[in-house]
Amino acid sequence: MANTKTAKANIKINARNHLRAQAYRSRMKTAIRQALEAVESNHDDAVGIVRSALRIIDKTVSKGVIKKKTAARRKSRIAKLASSLTSAPAKKAAAKTVSKPKTATKAAKTTTTKSSDTTAASKKVTAKKSTVKAAKTETVTPEASQSDA
Repeated sequence: MANTKTAKANIKINARNHLRAQAYRSRMKTAIRQALEAVESNHDDAVGIVRSALRIIDKTVSKGVIKKKTAARRKSRIAKLASSLTSAPAKKAAAKTVSKPKTATKAAKTTTTKSSDTTAASKKVTAKKSTVKAAKTETVTPEASQSDA
């Protein structure tokens, strides 16, 4: 049993916080379960249910009930299941259509971005050099400081 007044108060506070955390955790688990069921049964509003579950998980983290990495792991599992089950028909449809190889356009894009990156880098270097030169020319000379006094 607690001996001091503050220890007794802390027991009450801990009990209250425990009940609050328990409610958040229960709400989160229910939302996760509903999201998984919606994905597995191909529910019409499965995307909305999954989004609300992910939002509730984030809310539980912000309240300090679960840790960030635990939430990330749970969100990842839900997202992985949702994407694998909902995109299965889309993958089959995409496999039937014939797509042209895009290697030539990718190569052209990479060469363009590399040349623009080098010009941007050279501009930054020249800008730094000009600011350093300007700072060196603005140094205070002893003659100028004597005329101010």
